[in-house]
Amino acid sequence: MAIATEETTVEQSATSYRTFSGKVPTTLLAGGGALAAIGALGEWVRATKVASESMPPQQVATVMGYSEAAGPLIAIVAALAAVLAFAWSRRSSVGFVHPSALRVASSFATIILVALIGWRVPEMDRQAAAMAHDAQTGALDFVAFHAGLGWGAWCLVIAAALTVAGFAAGLLREVDRKRGIPE
Repeated sequence: MAIATEETTVEQSATSYRTFSGKVPTTLLAGGGALAAIGALGEWVRATKVASESMPPQQVATVMGYSEAAGPLIAIVAALAAVLAFAWSRRSSVGFVHPSALRVASSFATIILVALIGWRVPEMDRQAAAMAHDAQTGALDFVAFHAGLGWGAWCLVIAAALTVAGFAAGLLREVDRKRGIPE
């Protein structure tokens, strides 16, 4: 079977290339957005110390996403990206909004989300390093001290990877659809 488009003719057979299912980008973008919303409000940095060899580790400091100015902002953008991912996959207009406007809005929300995560995670690492430095030079009495990224920060890192993969899958799917490649 031959599929003709304005630019090219693509030959199709039962074993030929097919584009991504519409569920792939939607699932990746929505999953990444949901995970980013959770991570944005969670524990970003955690510091623990062991005061003596006979004592268990105790948490001495945390930085929570909801207490930082960027945390709620990232959560809002993440939720918006997740909602727009579902709207993008619908292929019909939602109210008065055209599907192509939804694709563009979803793309911008995803790009902004990944940029915010990319800006904040290195700052979290600097906060953890500062906590470790303060412990080294400060008056804390400890046998061992550790400061590092918390579960919220790791959720943001994974969410960024998921949303980038979802964005790429959606973009490739749109290119394939414009070329006339079936799903």
